[in-house]
Amino acid sequence: MAAERRLSPTQVEVVELCADAVQQLGLSRSVGQIFGVIYGSPQPLAFADVVALLGISNGSASQGLRFLRELGAVRLVDDPEGRRERFVPETELRRLLGGVLKHRVRDPLEAGAARLARLEERLAAGDEPDREFLTQRVDSLRVWHRKALHFLPLLQVFLRSGRG
Repeated sequence: MAAERRLSPTQVEVVELCADAVQQLGLSRSVGQIFGVIYGSPQPLAFADVVALLGISNGSASQGLRFLRELGAVRLVDDPEGRRERFVPETELRRLLGGVLKHRVRDPLEAGAARLARLEERLAAGDEPDREFLTQRVDSLRVWHRKALHFLPLLQVFLRSGRG
C-alpha cells in the first residue's frame, strides 16, 4: 500500500521535473506532480496511492487525474484484484503533446471562432464609437485565427510522424 511506501530520491526528482514542465505550459503544478508520480512508478498506481505518495488532497488528485485522462496523459488499466482503478502514464511524447494541443490550442481556437462571429455581428449591428477601428482589429483577429487553424494540422502531422 502506498501509505507504507515513499518515493525514492530519483522519483522525487521525476515528480518535480514534471511539475516544472507542466507549469511552463500554463498547467497546474499538481497536475505535473500527479503525472510525475505515475510516470515514475514501476507499477500502476491507484487513486489512494497518488494521494498518499504526494500528500495531496482527494479533491486535487481527483481533478488532476480527470484532467490527465482527458489529455490522454494517463489511462486506466485493469486491477488484478478488480477493486480499484489503477493508472499508468502515456509514454509517447507525440501523444502527450497531441493531447495538450487539443485541450490548450484546438478546443480554444474552435470556441474562438464563435466569439469572433459574435463580435462581427455586434459591430455590424451596433453603434460602437470606434466601430471602424474595432472592425479592423476584429478582421485582424480573424486572419490570425484562420492562420492558427491552418498551422495546427501541420503541427499535428509533424507529431504523428515522429517517434518518441
